[in-house]
Amino acid sequence: MTVGELTDLFQLDMSTMSRQIKALESKGLVERKMGAHDARINHIFITDSGREA
Repeated sequence: MTVGELTDLFQLDMSTMSRQIKALESKGLVERKMGAHDARINHIFITDSGREA
């Protein structure tokens, strides 16, 4: 899922969602990967640790 899709889903603004994702990243629960065709798009993936939490 992209940051934009999560923003729409949770009805949050982009800066709030980015801070939340950064916090989850720092805990090792999710990771960001740049889009293959567009470096401006970040895809968010749940890590194994995130699935266990």
